[in-house]
Amino acid sequence: MTVSKEYVRKTKKTGNSIQATIPADIAKHLNIQEGDSVLYKVNSNGDVVIKKQKTISEEMGVDKEFLSILQEGMTEYKDALEDLVDR
Repeated sequence: MTVSKEYVRKTKKTGNSIQATIPADIAKHLNIQEGDSVLYKVNSNGDVVIKKQKTISEEMGVDKEFLSILQEGMTEYKDALEDLVDR
């Protein structure tokens, strides 16, 4: 037997969108953290599926540690890299 929970959230208007929060239990279950993108998909039967949007690096299988090291290098050598572009 599957245990299910229901959560109710009030909405508010933000620009041209309507906003509702994601309950902490659901965010944890979906591994969603602040700054992540969330995918909303409407199936042909009308059901809405909400899930964490994978980043390009996750979809390509790029290691997070590699990306971190790459970012550090780009930050450290930013000026030199920009000089190369200008040549």
